[in-house]
Amino acid sequence: MEATILIACILLFVAFAMFGVSYFNHGVAIKNEKLVSSEPQLTARYKSLAFGLIVGTIAGYLVTGQPLITLIIGVLSAYFISNWQINSKQNKQREILEEQYIQVLTSIVSSLQGGANPYQALEETAMSIKNPAKDIFLEILRKNRTGTNYHEALGIAAKEYNWPTLKQLEMAFRLYDRTGSNLIQACNHLLQAAYDRRGDRKQVSAMTMVVRATMVVLSVLPFALIIFMRFFAPDFIAPLFHTTGGIIVSVIIVGLIVIGNKVGAKMAENILN
Repeated sequence: MEATILIACILLFVAFAMFGVSYFNHGVAIKNEKLVSSEPQLTARYKSLAFGLIVGTIAGYLVTGQPLITLIIGVLSAYFISNWQINSKQNKQREILEEQYIQVLTSIVSSLQGGANPYQALEETAMSIKNPAKDIFLEILRKNRTGTNYHEALGIAAKEYNWPTLKQLEMAFRLYDRTGSNLIQACNHLLQAAYDRRGDRKQVSAMTMVVRATMVVLSVLPFALIIFMRFFAPDFIAPLFHTTGGIIVSVIIVGLIVIGNKVGAKMAENILN
């Protein structure tokens, strides 16, 4: 048993080491504010799948001690953990863009107040901001030079890069292009709304953080208790994974935990949005 625990700890250390390297590489990319990942997406996918398989296999064996069930848990974990990592990276990218949206509006307002036309304002904004928004606005300018109207280019970029708030700027430029409305005043309203939205999101995020932490603790606690009982009272916990009825109950419990986390995460996401 001591050898089993030692091997499991070694594999767990390897898994977290892989995660640490992956997280560090992604952290460098975030820090340098690059729009494109520092490694090919396919390689990142393989890494996240390998990490999920290792973590799932270790967790499955520690909880159940059954090779077949462990293999099933490992394969399922590879899929879910990989998707979770990719979604986390995408959410982080979206948060950076939302934070830079205020910088974009500030730069556009300053350029327009200085007498620049809309195209010049977009050009000066692209030169003054950092990545990842810089690359997006350079792409908008390239589209505009090839004949696409600037408000249409803004709409295309909002969709391609999953930047919803950029649609607001598109509407402001579209109104200016069609009706000649006061673009400075419209951008000032958008800027004030962006500041208010950022403040609200920070407050709501702080409140939902406690809920998320509670969900994690309540989700992990049953499995931690099972692991403890499996090593210190194996006869008591054995029917849970060695009988048909016990396996069915285990599947139902895991399903309820997953559904509860999904519902809680969805509620928190709806509150933030």
